[in-house]
Amino acid sequence: MPDNTDRLEALNGAETERDQAYRERAQLLAWLAAFHPAVITPAPDIDEPSWQILYLTAGGSQMSWHI
Repeated sequence: MPDNTDRLEALNGAETERDQAYRERAQLLAWLAAFHPAVITPAPDIDEPSWQILYLTAGGSQMSWHI
């Protein structure tokens, strides 16, 4: 059975991996927003002030992401 140190290391590794995935997604969305009409606005559905919503229109359809 893993001890607390192993669990903490696994948790830290999972958080690092998650943060890297969010960073990569944000970079991709920034690139897409450079080529399509887009707007970013505060996310009213999340209580943390740092969250934003990116609205992007491509191919006649609107898409959105929390970032």
